[in-house]
Amino acid sequence: LEGETPREEERSAAEKAMIAAEAERAAEVSAAAELLEEERAIKLQSVTAHATMGKRGASTLDDERKWERLVLVSSKVKGVDLLVRCALPKVGLVIYDHRASTLASLLAHCRQKLSTNAGLCQVDSIALITPSREGKVSLVKGAGLTCDSCLEADVSAFLEELMSMMNMRAHVFRGGSRLDFL
Repeated sequence: LEGETPREEERSAAEKAMIAAEAERAAEVSAAAELLEEERAIKLQSVTAHATMGKRGASTLDDERKWERLVLVSSKVKGVDLLVRCALPKVGLVIYDHRASTLASLLAHCRQKLSTNAGLCQVDSIALITPSREGKVSLVKGAGLTCDSCLEADVSAFLEELMSMMNMRAHVFRGGSRLDFL
């Protein structure tokens, strides 16, 4: 009987680990769902604001928006200060702390940068300048972009939200809408 007691304890520890992992995964899915709901609310606000502006088309949007392009720069990248000084006038920079940021806080910084009185304005392209290695782009500490991670709820929600900030109607051959990883 003494030999079986440790096995039962090991099983219960393993079961506890599995339950904790399932709870963590459920929390991640819940956070991703909240992020998508927030995205829908912002889209609705933006659509409502643009619908009230009139039917003058893209020229109205171009007159109102501050940025044509958005560049997200990780603090882990060397020469951040040089990038800030070299940015073109219609390029909005979001410099973020790689270690302290989360995907949700990174999206919040982007929304804040693109927000105007009329709502959330879209950009023609978004670039991410982050540390990377073969097969992986490190977005924030603990969250990277790989072929496999694109299927994870939090990374997928991040990419969808980022794509929603882009004007997909931009002319492709004139430097149109795209997502760049540099």
